[in-house]
Amino acid sequence: MWEVWAYLGFINALAGRTDGQYVPAAQFQTGKAASIDSYLDAGSDALPTLQQLTMCLRVNLRRVGPYTPFVSYFVEGRDDELLIELALEEKAMNVVCCETKLFVSVSVTPELYGWNHFCVSVNLTARKVQVLYNDVLTEVAVEDPLEVRGGGRLVVGQDLDSIDGGFDINQSLDGTIADYRLYDVALSIEEMSDFINFTNPEGSTKPLLDLVNGKLQSIGSVLMLNITEHEIRKEVPWRNILFPYKMDYASAVTWCRKIKGTLSVPRSEEENIWMYDNFLKFHQQCTGLWPNQYWIGVFGNLSANLWVADSDQKPITYGNFYEGWDEPTSKFQCLSMIMEPYKWAATACFTETCVVCKFTSIPYLRLRGLCEESLLDRSFAIVDYEDEQVVFDGRTHTRIVWADGEWRMESRIYEDLKARIVGERPEDLPVGVRTWQIEGDKCAQQQNVTENQQMQLLLTFCDEGMYTCNDGVCIGMERRCNQKVDCSDQSDEMNCSLIKIPAGYSNRLPPPTMNSDLLPIAISVNITSIREINLVSSTLSMDVVWQLKWADRRLRYYELRDNYRTNRLRDPQDVWKPLLTLRDDTKSSVDKITRSDMLYIQRVGLPLPDDDTNINEGFSIMNCLTFDMYEYI
Repeated sequence: MWEVWAYLGFINALAGRTDGQYVPAAQFQTGKAASIDSYLDAGSDALPTLQQLTMCLRVNLRRVGPYTPFVSYFVEGRDDELLIELALEEKAMNVVCCETKLFVSVSVTPELYGWNHFCVSVNLTARKVQVLYNDVLTEVAVEDPLEVRGGGRLVVGQDLDSIDGGFDINQSLDGTIADYRLYDVALSIEEMSDFINFTNPEGSTKPLLDLVNGKLQSIGSVLMLNITEHEIRKEVPWRNILFPYKMDYASAVTWCRKIKGTLSVPRSEEENIWMYDNFLKFHQQCTGLWPNQYWIGVFGNLSANLWVADSDQKPITYGNFYEGWDEPTSKFQCLSMIMEPYKWAATACFTETCVVCKFTSIPYLRLRGLCEESLLDRSFAIVDYEDEQVVFDGRTHTRIVWADGEWRMESRIYEDLKARIVGERPEDLPVGVRTWQIEGDKCAQQQNVTENQQMQLLLTFCDEGMYTCNDGVCIGMERRCNQKVDCSDQSDEMNCSLIKIPAGYSNRLPPPTMNSDLLPIAISVNITSIREINLVSSTLSMDVVWQLKWADRRLRYYELRDNYRTNRLRDPQDVWKPLLTLRDDTKSSVDKITRSDMLYIQRVGLPLPDDDTNINEGFSIMNCLTFDMYEYI
């Protein structure tokens, strides 16, 4: 029966299910390497002389560049006769025209990997520029009467610096645009709002250029396609990612939590259909003797005969069960999606199948341990698959991909820049601390390394302010170096030195001072008991606690807690300490027996910004601490 399910499920779901009106779209930079040969071209004589125009589009950007051109128009002898571009890092939409006599920059807040909706209206007659971003309208006044001269060349996706091109790879569009329209009139606010909100798809005004009238020709690595309106419009507070690794239910739950997600549970028919259709391509990797595609994140409550979601421990309200496999039993207490289209079935928890993790936002990762001069990206996101494996897309040009049996880093811009993981279990995801062999990076040049460089790097899902165990698990920073093991690999209690001693430091020389020749040292004396007073010998015996405080600005301090008693220095001989000498009123030496001494570091300042050149997260403080030395005599 199970084999029949698998066969029927595969046949019935090959085409998938999609709903809604299709929207024309163009995907740029589809090649393995970034290219200036990726754009839409309207050719010469693309525009008449204009005093009004409007550009509307929907864009899903994949990578960050200095500038992303949506309209670049060149007239002989006049650069940037019309330029509408997005400056993603600056969070601005720039509008330039009329031999650069007009420059308008409007603040916008677009993000990568999601659909952003824009309309830009330029009305040189009425002397105003209007930018509608999603539902936010900004209007800027124009002082001088101007016009856009006709008879030039217009392209989308590259910045024209001459009539023949003059493209710059750093000024390219990397992503997908949909429903692109350029009008030779200034649309009203209502018309632009209709476009943004899909309330009047066709509109009452015919565009001069769009993706269907044949006036924009795709050049180079551009893929023309259709996207459902539903896919562009949907705004869901979750993202599902399938990891093509078979594991039992408990391991699947642990894995999702490890990377700050939860084991996914479809909460509606729409979500259930989407998950089945999009993850069906992994069926050969995920199914085995049983036709289970991936786990559903629920567990059977046998006493109540209910399925309870692992994420919130509440009974589920939606389910699409295969007949006869809808109730939890002691043998089948877990739940999985099966090859029968869109159906769930009770499953033995020790079964191994793939895992789908749900995230409340795009799962970003940070790469730590690179030198400051490194060309490699430090921020990555999982948004796509390649060869039935997840791809880690860098923010600007680097990709981490599975190829030829190993994880590799590749650059879309620098041909000689590459890296690969070396060591055991290369098939594991490259999350956590791994050893990478790197070629063509500036770190090797900085460290005078001529051969291939091997270095440990940390790829982590953890947010800033959290600590990443070597195996990738996230814990709170306060649990780092707290003398209690919180990471299964004990890495949170390793390398817990409170200070870093710089080269050239001498524990024989006192710390330099800032405003005087003398080092300020605070001294307090606490007499705890008087043991003996001998008048015959004129001697006095007592117990005393000395406390000395001073600052040593030569050192850098790490992992300091607010409670200074937790910041006890284990190796006090490594740092300079004042030498305390006791004398009586006759200037004679005093016999001193030291019972114990302790050196603490007191935190009196704020942490420095995180330094991602360090492989492990941690907070450091410099030039703002005092030492507390207690000596019991």
